This record gives sequence, C-alpha cells and structure tokens, in this order.
Amino acid sequence: LTTFRDNNGRPLVVASRLYWNLISESLFMIWKIRNDSVIKRDGAAVPAHKIHNKWLYAINLRLKFDCALTNHANFG
Repeated sequence: LTTFRDNNGRPLVVASRLYWNLISESLFMIWKIRNDSVIKRDGAAVPAHKIHNKWLYAINLRLKFDCALTNHANFG
C-alpha cells in the first residue's frame, strides 16, 4: 500500500494504520457482500442502505478494536 509521511519525511504510523484498516475492511466487505448476493440472494443486488450500514458497523468495530489494542495505558 502506501506510507503517509509528514513534511519532514517521517512516517505517520497512525494515518497508515487507519488507511490499512479502511482498505482491508472495505475489501473484506466487498467479498462478503458478493458471496451473500450470489449464494443467499440468487444474484439479486443488496440494497445500498444495507451495504452502507454494514460498512459503518464493520469500520466502527475495527476502530474500537484497534483503539483497545493500541491503548498503552491498559496494555503497556
């Protein structure tokens, strides 16, 4: 993927981690929705509002998990 850097050329770890989370969750969501459409819905499209809600839920869950894992106060 890409590495985000500040004006001095130092890598921005948090921005890169957020970008990676967004990309990986989005790709996984595309795969899951396609499989759901083909297997359960016989090729019928999933409504856009359901896709949006599923994506928001998945991203928020991933961000909460990432925040918990990077919380140095609780986990050293």
